[in-house]
Amino acid sequence: MNVADAYSGVRYGDASFRDLNAVAEGHSTKGARDFFRNMLLRNVKHYPDILHEQKIRDDFDRFD
Repeated sequence: MNVADAYSGVRYGDASFRDLNAVAEGHSTKGARDFFRNMLLRNVKHYPDILHEQKIRDDFDRFD
């Protein structure tokens, strides 16, 4: 989550955008989790300095 005045919407920021955070739970979230994990894994070769395959697998697969 980004924390800065610009992110806080009309009341405190510049109204250019607003952060939205959500929590999803349960069996139905597995598809979304797998989608994001696979997207990151497909991009490991393009961003080797910031994406590490084993770390991605460890972080996502701990929820199985």
